[in-house]
Amino acid sequence: MHPGHAGTSGGLQQGTLLEAGCTPMVPLLGIVHPARPEVRFALVDSDDRFRGEIEGHAASRPHNVRCVGTFDSLLSTPVSLLKRLGIHVLLIDPDIPGFPLPSLLQCLRATNPACPIILLSHDASTEAILYALQCGADGYLLKSEGPDEILRRIADVSRGGIPLSNQASQVVWKHHRKTDQGHSPQRSMLTCCESRVMEQLATGVRYKEAASHLGISQNTLRSHVRNAYRKLNANSLVEAVHKLQVHGHRI
Repeated sequence: MHPGHAGTSGGLQQGTLLEAGCTPMVPLLGIVHPARPEVRFALVDSDDRFRGEIEGHAASRPHNVRCVGTFDSLLSTPVSLLKRLGIHVLLIDPDIPGFPLPSLLQCLRATNPACPIILLSHDASTEAILYALQCGADGYLLKSEGPDEILRRIADVSRGGIPLSNQASQVVWKHHRKTDQGHSPQRSMLTCCESRVMEQLATGVRYKEAASHLGISQNTLRSHVRNAYRKLNANSLVEAVHKLQVHGHRI
């Protein structure tokens, strides 16, 4: 795969601007807006056909995501290579041979701790989804959703979205309801607004949709999310929801 050539404007190459750390601008209806940053991802999956579908669909750069590499296993691919690719998101089939899931996630996390790891699977069972999140996965997507929806979810990660398929979100939410055992000090630390925000986001909606439903701005919503993360000592929505879940909270 080769990156496209940068265009020129007034004799100045866009690549020069990028190297200088400037953000390219995209004109729209006469207004100039900052371009959304490109999201780079890699895919590890033993299914040749599925890898081809994802890579082929990503070639047109839908949702401003770019596939920088696909691999059929980690047995022949050094884990360090994934870091050198400069990816923002790693997609991986939890059933690739050679590694039990906890060891796999631990190894990948040690190599590139800042990169979200999203599992792609055919298994929509409650047990598989909850086990994946408990092992430390940052998200869980179902292959049955199709390439376009999967790539949209990848793009959402860079904007604070939740890398959970709709079905996986419902599994997590229903599990919260089932395991509700009352309040604990962690839950009582959240304000009413923070709890309502977490309740909305746990269902799988994006920040924009949650803010609209709650009648608040996205900036206010982000502030509530940051406060909730701090109180729960969490670094992501999946981690925050899981911490509430294991304490039997109804959020």
